[in-house]
Amino acid sequence: MTQEAPFIDRLFVYPVKGLAGLERSEAAITPFGLEGDRRYMLIDPAGRFMTQRLTPELTQFQVQASGPEQVTISMAGHGTLALPLDDGVATSSMGETQRVQIWDDVLQAAVGNDEADAFFSDALGRSVRLAWMPPNAEREADPAFAPRSERVSFADGFPILVLGNASIAELNERLEIPVPANRFRANVLIGGSQPWIEDQWKTIRTEDASLDLVKPCARCVVITTDQESGERSKEPTATLSTYRVREGKVMVGVNAVAHPEGGVLRSGQRIDAA
Repeated sequence: MTQEAPFIDRLFVYPVKGLAGLERSEAAITPFGLEGDRRYMLIDPAGRFMTQRLTPELTQFQVQASGPEQVTISMAGHGTLALPLDDGVATSSMGETQRVQIWDDVLQAAVGNDEADAFFSDALGRSVRLAWMPPNAEREADPAFAPRSERVSFADGFPILVLGNASIAELNERLEIPVPANRFRANVLIGGSQPWIEDQWKTIRTEDASLDLVKPCARCVVITTDQESGERSKEPTATLSTYRVREGKVMVGVNAVAHPEGGVLRSGQRIDAA
């Protein structure tokens, strides 16, 4: 059935940075972005963040919702781990704080969940710790594009990533082997729009929420990583490089920040985009 206007088709949050996402029927907008998105992050012994860029085996963890405020992480042969998503419970589950680094940002994060540290270290075969961004953390998005000093979780640089289904479909028409949407790790997938029209949008509005689309998203090696196997190839970057390069970088999707009044995004919700 043809939609009369663009709409929110699917919503995803990624509870642990670099691990698989969870699809949500609705997601509240918080000061960090979508509720439950990338508040956890794996760090190495020096406190530096870990992602699929250097650790593609992060794709091998399975992520499932096990309650409204809990997620279960598993890996074949290494058991399971339950992690709380509630701010208070997650913060209290950590026993200490530590300086952590994500890109150029250095901040205090909650650490010290011994069970989680042991689970991830065993599964990855190296010493790692799990960090949680507490509610008082002050990590701001790039002020050149987020003038209201919007905060961001452990996402790379901005709290919300928007991408159109039609853009993925247009790309797949050019590829010998199509790629699924999960390669691009978006938070909001838009239906009922034209390919790449999100490049031109400045705002997205629903009945009770507004997003400003502030910066095209430059893509890295992660989009060449099969999210099921962890294997890498040249695509889709090789094809995207023939027509989606801006300032020397492949661009797919648009980074967004939310208006301070918050609100809730819901799948199936019509949007006004301009």
